[in-house]
Amino acid sequence: MIPKTPKDLLLDIFVEVPALLEDLDAVLACTDSSRIPSLREDITRRCWLLETQLLTWREEVDLADPEQPTCTVADPSPSPALDLIATAHILCLYWSMFIIIYSTLRAASPEGTTPPTALPVHADPRIYCRRIAEVVSILLHPDAGAYGVHLANFPTAIALLCLNATTRDGDGEPEEKRMILETLRRSSNGRTTGRFVTSTQKQDLRFDRPAAGDDGLKTPSMIARSWLGLR
Repeated sequence: MIPKTPKDLLLDIFVEVPALLEDLDAVLACTDSSRIPSLREDITRRCWLLETQLLTWREEVDLADPEQPTCTVADPSPSPALDLIATAHILCLYWSMFIIIYSTLRAASPEGTTPPTALPVHADPRIYCRRIAEVVSILLHPDAGAYGVHLANFPTAIALLCLNATTRDGDGEPEEKRMILETLRRSSNGRTTGRFVTSTQKQDLRFDRPAAGDDGLKTPSMIARSWLGLR
């Protein structure tokens, strides 16, 4: 039997995420007030279980954070080693899962209003957005090619979705968002990723009908908050 790679083991944990998000949607749509507390409690329990599994995975695979990249889209020499690209990808996926878990914990609270002080400091999703922002340039290096573009799509989309959701209209743009967008702008590969990310965060009026009295189109922040359950 071929032993599983660290990525395989991480994906074994990741497969639980879609069901978690599906159940969160069910909670948010539930009209039976007697069932909602137990449903929220179940989602909260599963979030903390996933966190434990992720932390255990990280300890067992003994995977160190990549150092600040010496190769960036602005200064693409030297080329990143293949193992650095692979490490950056695995960790970006790992950090993306924390973004989803901690955002779900907030959304699972009554009306999605859990104050940050009610959760541990490390449960701030923006911490993991920052980590993705710091290393995504490795994946978008010219020498990473189409492979790197493919690897960058998911974590970049998740980070920007979270940053849009946690930024109220009228607030300044988060530094992490500026970092990611600057990386996308500078990289020829990043333009492909940027188009993908933009397409995932546009409002689709076929599925998001405006409410009565609504003017129809919503801002990126409003759309992102809706997708993450943060009404």
